[in-house]
Amino acid sequence: MNPKKCLISDFDDTLVKTVPVHARCWQQTLENIGGVSISWENIMQNINHSIEYVLDIHNIKVKQDLFERMKEHKKKIFDTRLHETELNWFLWSVMQSGLFEKIYLISNSSRENVLKLMALHGIEYRVFTRIITRDDVKHRKPAPDMGHLIFNQNPEYQLADYLYIGDAPVDIEFAKGLQIDWQLVHF
Repeated sequence: MNPKKCLISDFDDTLVKTVPVHARCWQQTLENIGGVSISWENIMQNINHSIEYVLDIHNIKVKQDLFERMKEHKKKIFDTRLHETELNWFLWSVMQSGLFEKIYLISNSSRENVLKLMALHGIEYRVFTRIITRDDVKHRKPAPDMGHLIFNQNPEYQLADYLYIGDAPVDIEFAKGLQIDWQLVHF
């Protein structure tokens, strides 16, 4: 068995449990600002893609100016609920162990959210070779854009050198599309 040299880890609900909080904030925002009612369970099922995806599968059209207001409102609510998120202590310990030569953290969330949550939970930036968020790519996961950024930085590694850790079907699709080994974690 080839030991893995490079760990690629998802952020939301893999390193930090955030998705239930995001879903609650979006549900409240959709109801209060958009006048739209979608159950928390339905939002949870599809939020890993994006809120736009959730609206699309429910055939809900929102004008761009209203959608921008909704995003700002959701952001404000989320900022007041950061304390409801949880750190995956086991995974964080593995990341700090020196087991991997390089560790990449990737997220479909904004860089702003990732950095706020890292600060809140004491996650040290120096542990990561690079942090890649939706702000760095044209297409979010499951599209391969984030993986290609990593591969381009590491021409010395083979696909067999990588291990991807995530929590959702979009993560499996992402890893399979890149042809790298993957593992799902739940906490």
